[in-house]
Amino acid sequence: MTVAKQIPVAAYLSPSVLDEEIQSIFLTHWQPAAMLSDLNERHDFVVVVIGGREVVIQHFGDTLSAFTNVCSHRMSAIQTLPSGNRPLQCPYHRWTFDKQGIPSNIPLREDFTCLDDVPIEQLALERWHLEICGGMIFVCLARPTTTLHEYLGNIYPWLETVTTHLGYELPSFQTTIGANWKVIMQNTVEFQHVFAVHPQTFRPLVELPLSIKDSEAIAPHIRYRINMKTERSQVRLDRMLERHFHQPARLPEPGYEHVLLFPCLTVGHTNGRAFSFFQYAPETPGSTRLSVRTWMPRSVTDDAALTSFCETVGAEIAAFIQRLSDEDSQICGAAQRGLASAPTAWRMRFSDGEYLVAKFHSHYLEVMAAAMSQHSGESTQQRLSSDYQ
Repeated sequence: MTVAKQIPVAAYLSPSVLDEEIQSIFLTHWQPAAMLSDLNERHDFVVVVIGGREVVIQHFGDTLSAFTNVCSHRMSAIQTLPSGNRPLQCPYHRWTFDKQGIPSNIPLREDFTCLDDVPIEQLALERWHLEICGGMIFVCLARPTTTLHEYLGNIYPWLETVTTHLGYELPSFQTTIGANWKVIMQNTVEFQHVFAVHPQTFRPLVELPLSIKDSEAIAPHIRYRINMKTERSQVRLDRMLERHFHQPARLPEPGYEHVLLFPCLTVGHTNGRAFSFFQYAPETPGSTRLSVRTWMPRSVTDDAALTSFCETVGAEIAAFIQRLSDEDSQICGAAQRGLASAPTAWRMRFSDGEYLVAKFHSHYLEVMAAAMSQHSGESTQQRLSSDYQ
């Protein structure tokens, strides 16, 4: 398979391209930020990094609000831990902010003569738009051109159902992958590499001949399914899960399902046994931070036997996901090394089975071209306009 336009080699290596991606994608599209279950109580907060910026999501009792995690006084970080429970109060001079991001308390206010003629609203924090789908919180810095529902399209009802049926959370992990985020996302939407990269992990579970079924998610998202073997041990596990857990509706026929929420969140599960959320955050052109969280479905009962079952089976699932991630990290790093030495005029070749990779290229180029058409002046997009348009 060939594709008329595809992502140029320079786009995987250039700091200026990454800067453009942050402005055109990560700060203007809806981004998954946290789970509702992370913010149960008043003063609960979560700090995440989106487009290189720290964003704090704060529970104010009657509402959730999202702000850039920077105090408008001396620009200190306000919440210094990844999560916790405390008011939105800067630790440096104890400026405290309300749900609108406006200072509700400024200690030694009488000393700030420079603020005598400044409306209090001008001291407000930079605020992000926030919407919720099921049990997942999304944010967007720029004024959104679509609602979250419109952005997710036909994935919205599926994600809403899945995230409201999450139960026991398995051990999570984070790591840094030595590859551009686009290299990694392309790796997640093709299965041709499973035979070479995952011979002892995923390969034995895949039904042959390999069949990748595209579920036709609304652009720029991607959703597909793979048939998996129905070995006796897996059937026994599925029956145990049916006894313990709710099975979310809106799941397709049995198999491994993978959803890429553009640009950098993937959700995967096999037969609804456990749902893994892979959140990727670009750090440099050649490095990407990965955070992985996995949940069993919501339980039917809550007793000691269920807890023991979750801990035992969950540990096995978590270890399997960790091993898969390590294998993918290594091969993505190898791909990045190759790109660093590749002639800039080279283009990738896609087999028929890699059509979802071609689709990712197409989605990415469409998003970037649309963003670039709004820009003017000598810039990255002009230097790469022949590739992106």
